[in-house]
Amino acid sequence: MDPSAEALRLKRKALVQAAEQVMEEAFKRVDPKSKDRPVHKAQLSHLVGVCNEAACAEEIALYIRYQASRGKGDGGVWDPVLARDVIAKAEGAMSDLPTDDAKVAAWRLYAVYLARTFTYLDKAAGPRSTHRDGQPQRPEGGSGGQLMPGAVQRRDQGRPHRRDGSPPKGGRR
Repeated sequence: MDPSAEALRLKRKALVQAAEQVMEEAFKRVDPKSKDRPVHKAQLSHLVGVCNEAACAEEIALYIRYQASRGKGDGGVWDPVLARDVIAKAEGAMSDLPTDDAKVAAWRLYAVYLARTFTYLDKAAGPRSTHRDGQPQRPEGGSGGQLMPGAVQRRDQGRPHRRDGSPPKGGRR
C-alpha cells in the first residue's frame, strides 16, 4: 500500500473527531431560538466540491477564509470563528501527512465529515427558521402538504386543484 494512502487511512478517526468537535462548538455559539446557523448546508456542499477540485490544501483554506470574509448580503454565511476553527483543526490533524496530495485527500474526507456532523446537529437542534406567522418553515415529514393560495385539496384524488375544481395552470388532471 502507498505510504500516503496508509497515513490517510490512519487519520480518518482523527478527522471525524475534529469535524464533530468543530461543529459541536459552533452550534453551542448559536442561540437555539435563533434562525441563524454557523454555516448552511449548501456552503458545506460547496466546500466538498472545492475539496474535490483543489490541487493543494492551501487552496481549500483560502476558500474558507474568503467565504468567512463575505458579508451575509454577499452570500457569505460562514461564521468567521467557525472558519478559523475548521482550518486549525484540519491543519492540526493533517500536519504529519507526507504529501500535499494526502492533505488534499484528507480535506475531502474532513469536508464530508463536517457536512454529516452539521446535518445531524441541525436536525437534533430542531426547527429554527420560521415564517412570519411563527410556523416552522418545514414541519416534520416534509412540506406539510401546504397548498398554494387559491388551491383546495380534492379528497378524491389527493392533488391540489382550484376552488372551481379545475387543475392549476400547467397541471394535469
